[in-house]
This record gives sequence, C-alpha cells and structure tokens, in this order.
Amino acid sequence: MTVGQISPWDLREPHCYAIYWTPLRFQDDYTIVVKLSSPFGAFIETLAHPACVVMSPKVIEQGSQACAEAPIGTGQYTFKEWIQGDHLTVELNKDWWGYDADICGGTPLADKDAGFKSITLKPVPESATRVAMIQSGDAQLIWPVPDENLAGLKSDPNVIVGQDQGLVVRYLMMNNQKKPFNDKKVRQAINYAINKDAYVAVVKNGNSQPGTSVIAPKLQYYKGNDPYPYDIEKAKSLLAEAGYPDGFKTTLIFANTSANMKQGEFLKQQLAEVGIDVELISLESAIVNEKIQDTDAPGAEAEVDMYIIGWSSSTGDADWGIRPLLAKESEPPMSYNICYFENDELDGYLKDGLNTADRDKRAEAYAKAQDLIWEESPLVCLATDFNSWATSNKMVNVKMFPDNCLNIRNGKMTK
Repeated sequence: MTVGQISPWDLREPHCYAIYWTPLRFQDDYTIVVKLSSPFGAFIETLAHPACVVMSPKVIEQGSQACAEAPIGTGQYTFKEWIQGDHLTVELNKDWWGYDADICGGTPLADKDAGFKSITLKPVPESATRVAMIQSGDAQLIWPVPDENLAGLKSDPNVIVGQDQGLVVRYLMMNNQKKPFNDKKVRQAINYAINKDAYVAVVKNGNSQPGTSVIAPKLQYYKGNDPYPYDIEKAKSLLAEAGYPDGFKTTLIFANTSANMKQGEFLKQQLAEVGIDVELISLESAIVNEKIQDTDAPGAEAEVDMYIIGWSSSTGDADWGIRPLLAKESEPPMSYNICYFENDELDGYLKDGLNTADRDKRAEAYAKAQDLIWEESPLVCLATDFNSWATSNKMVNVKMFPDNCLNIRNGKMTK
C-alpha cells in the first residue's frame, strides 16, 4: 500500500503536474491508495489523462532532457530512437504486463499475438503528402484524414478509412467583458446567425455534427441541448433589442492555418448577413498564444474580441471539458477561459461536481452547468468533430480512441 496526500487543486492543469508520495508503504506490487486533502470527484478520470503516465523514477531523476530523449515507461512498446523533426521508432515488448491475464485481473489487455514488431512515426504536416503515402504503401496508417480526401480514400480498395465521434468541440469564443459581447442578447443573436448545418457541410466537409453542448456527446455527464436554429430575423431582432439595429464592427483572431482561415471566412460571411462586420486577424500560433492565452490583462482590456478554438477533455470527464473554458478561475493566463465568462452560478455547479464522487450528484451538477451555458451563450458551440484515420487493408484492429489517441493494443498485420 502506498499512502500519499495531494490537494485537488494540484490537478488544475492535468497536463503539467507531478505527484509525489509520502511516506511509501507497500502491501503488494499493484496497490496504490491516494488520500486527498479535500474532495475531488474527477480524480480517477483525471488520472486517465494521456499525460498521466508511469515513467522510470531513475530517468525522471536525470531531468526533462533524459525523459524526452530516452523515456522508459510501462507500455506495450519500448523506445528505440528519436530523430527530432524526422521520426520516432518504438519496438514491441513481448514481456509487457498487459499480456498477462493474472496481472490484469483475469483478462489481458491484448491478445498474445497482437502488436507490431516496430512502429515508426513520422510527422507529415502536408495533407496531400499524407494521403499519397497511404495510397502508395509508404505509410500503413495516417491520421487525421483531411476532410476533403475522405470520399476518395473510401473508394480505394487498398485503404480502410475509419470515422468515429470524437471529443473535440469547435467554438467561436466571445469576450464577455467587452462591448457588445457583455450583452447576452448579442451573444444569442450570433448563435442564431450561424447556420451550424452549413458549417458542418462547408467547413468540415461533413466530418462533424452540429454542437449540442459545450462538451461532446461521448464525454461523461454530457447533456445535449437543441442547437440554436438558423434564424436571421431572430438574430436581427435581438441585436436591435440590445441597441445594435445596424450591427457593429468587431475582430476575429485565429492561428493562421488553412482550416482556421476557412472557418474564419465562413463566420465572417454568416455574421455579415445580420450587419456584423468582422475583421479577420490571422496570426502565427506563437503570437496568438502570447496575445490571447498568455496575457494577464483583465477581460475588458484584453485584445481579443472573438476567437476560434477547439477543445477536448482528454480525461473523458465533464470537469475538464467545462472548467478550463468557462470557470472564472480559468481566465488567462491560468487556462483557456478566453470568453472571460464570470458566472457565480456556473462556478457553483462546477464545484458541486468536484465535491462528490456520487455519480448521480455529479451528473445533476454538470447537467445544470450545461443548461446555464446554453442559455447564457458565452460562446458558440459550432460542431463536434469526428475522428478520422486510414490504414492499409493489410492491417487490422487499429483505430482511434475518442480523444484521438491511437488504439493499437490488438493491432496486427494480416497474413
């Protein structure tokens, strides 16, 4: 038995924390008991975050450089080499504990004959190049599949294309501390002014579905809502009630990817229909981070008016799907509440969801939170992405988890 103490607020950023145990007492090799200093209902789910992995203490003691260049963990594959900017290669570990039914509680995590002798991962940012590699056989797996190439690859007999509902939700964020977005009627008007079905068809090439909540349907404690219908007249009426009968001018900031530009141009066109004149500001990612995410300016003084972002709760839990985006504590630079949304009622529901491990009570708290967000419209929930991947037809049992991580435990090549 290992006994330790950790405050739940140390888990605020699950991608950048470490747990240190005091003192260590072992009852057996496979049991850890964690005692929290206060309730944290999402604790188990937070441990499922992909960044929460077990690594060799000896390597950790050598520092972050050693962890990056020669990681030693507990997975199905062992590190072989990493050539920065070119490739990463891992090799199969047939002594992996996941093949042992006894260690796994009676059912192994993978079949005895599962696994690839080695895997080489190469970064290929150019979409057309990735598609050409899977078609020529130079690659046996690519992800994601560019939306515009899905239909073509599905017709290729040598390629198997997979699609499944993911966890990433696409948002149009509005700075709720700046005029005119401090008025709920304006925010709702923008929701009515954007055709979500057209967004899915035009921007995502059908590879998503209209947003029905601030979190994705596959997330724990999801509660769906009816999307705001596309209603130009309703949008204009709300803008007039808010004092903007002729609309207004604003800016939309985003990182300068082709996908974001496509989104930006679509949103600009949609909002122009109700008199909102949007200036598109496309910036390098590093500059976006500096101006939008790393700033400590209060919301009323922040540079951002509107912002495009996608977010996924990689813990699989509603807490990490909502709290980093809309809790008051999560305003930049702490996290990603770029809406600068401050609502005591919402914060109360989020705390209620963390203060208990009772699943029914947590579900109730997050349902109330999602209903409130839908009514207040601090952001526009545009769509929930589908994950997409393509494999050689000589490969089986390879797919993506909803959080877009590789699921290859039982992967193998066909004979």
